Amino acid sequence: IAGAAAFTDAYVKSLRALAKGNRRIHFVGLQTGRKLAALYRGARVTVQPSESEGLSLVVLEAIAASPRVLVSGIPENLEIVDDFVPTFRSGDVVDLTRKLSQALKPNTPTLSKETKATLLAPYQWGAITKETAKVYRVLVATKKKVAVPALRRAVI
Repeated sequence: IAGAAAFTDAYVKSLRALAKGNRRIHFVGLQTGRKLAALYRGARVTVQPSESEGLSLVVLEAIAASPRVLVSGIPENLEIVDDFVPTFRSGDVVDLTRKLSQALKPNTPTLSKETKATLLAPYQWGAITKETAKVYRVLVATKKKVAVPALRRAVI
């Protein structure tokens, strides 16, 4: 289990108690860079069980590096994974257990390079900058005043 707790100390403590004595479960804390990439690559499945999320970088990273991904079916995750990645009902331990068991079966397919590319395409900097530039061109063409927090008001 990778990651640092944020406002969830009691939850992490309960997880550690449940895992006590199980040598297959490791709490590796916050990981970044090569160590994090190695964890993703080495995982048989990466699970993102969030009940609340913005755009999940964990889901994007897992799609890029992990062989299999399983995410909670919250709208933010569904927007990223579409129908390409299995989901489970958020907060439903029985559904999570069933879907995780399926994902861990030896013959369960991994995410193909093509699927990964399709899922990650909208989140590549090239696509993002093109969309941002479109917004700026529309604003310039209409000469609308736009609130810019750091500058109070600006004409773009």
